[in-house]
Amino acid sequence: MALIEWNQLSADLKTYGLLTGSLNISGSVNLDGDLLPAVAEIHDIGSTSLPFRDLYLTTGSLKFVKGGVVQATVSAVKEGIQVGNIKITTGSIDIVNNAGTTISTVAQASSSAGDVTGTEVDPIVFSPTGSFVATSNDVQISGSTIVTQLTASGVQVNGTLTANDDLIVGEYISHKGDANTRLNFTDDRVQLEAGGINFFGAHKKDSAPHLFTINNGGNHIDFQIKDNDGDTLFRTDADTDNVLFPDAVKISGSAASTGSFGELIVDSNITAGGNLTIQGTTTTIDTTNLTIKDKFAVFASGSTSAVDGGIIISKQADGAGFALGYDSGTSRWGLDNDLAIGATDISPDSYLGLVTYSTSAPSTAPTYGGASTGYGAIHVKSDTGDIYIYS
Repeated sequence: MALIEWNQLSADLKTYGLLTGSLNISGSVNLDGDLLPAVAEIHDIGSTSLPFRDLYLTTGSLKFVKGGVVQATVSAVKEGIQVGNIKITTGSIDIVNNAGTTISTVAQASSSAGDVTGTEVDPIVFSPTGSFVATSNDVQISGSTIVTQLTASGVQVNGTLTANDDLIVGEYISHKGDANTRLNFTDDRVQLEAGGINFFGAHKKDSAPHLFTINNGGNHIDFQIKDNDGDTLFRTDADTDNVLFPDAVKISGSAASTGSFGELIVDSNITAGGNLTIQGTTTTIDTTNLTIKDKFAVFASGSTSAVDGGIIISKQADGAGFALGYDSGTSRWGLDNDLAIGATDISPDSYLGLVTYSTSAPSTAPTYGGASTGYGAIHVKSDTGDIYIYS
């Protein structure tokens, strides 16, 4: 019989329970107590040349100790083991909470043979095609990795990171090696910074109007829009406070503004294919000559009855000058040698002598001025040459 029992050992060994040196046993040893080394952390069970074949444990655990402190525990579970909150069984790899409830399944066996395919990796955790390396401070991913839910204090991706759902960050998404080039997220606001310069930002305020701002940091940033050929359609100059257009600008449709501007200065031509409506009180055309292709010009547009109106030839700095206009009070055209530029009516100092003609002598008051103010109107009887002056 190869069994060595405790009562077969010497009295000294039974008394002190201490065995020094090596003990070669060719059979089995039954212990009624703990098997402890004489000195901690220097002795082995088995060796590289003489390893044990199998180690049988009950439902207890295998603990790894260093310096008297348990570093890790491997516990037995049904058809598998559990290390911390990771449970590995013959059918799956699961993340469990402290109560042992499965939170997420990392991988699932696809058949009774236990094969696991990439498509069965739970997308809630990760689906790697490269490598997944976790360190004490961050997570490093190389290759191409699809992530649908990842929570970490630091993540470094050397390949491509594809998020199938939301990517939630605290405040910044920064460029690697260039920390001041980034997207900056705050409550209801996002800003783009490049090289530490705030280029643009979108801000949802407590109430409308909300803001989309370019150059919020007061830097010299010129904003431009280009067409399909790379030609500039629109450009601003932050240094000179100018809005610049190319040689030819075409605006299709209609444009309306209810705000106000300082000055619109155009160095080249303006061509309006539709109507040009000016709603201000004064329109100034500062040119050598004004060419109008229209056959008629309408003044006092929108009037529903006769009103005064006309043109002024300026003769002094304040714009006042010689006026030719229609006097609605007398129903006659007249002249005023000193009419102010802001005048709304005309009081002529002289009237135009209007001439009519026919083969008949006049029998009614003149059309302009009528019976009371038509003085000086001239009528020529064309068949006889007689001239009539209304007085």
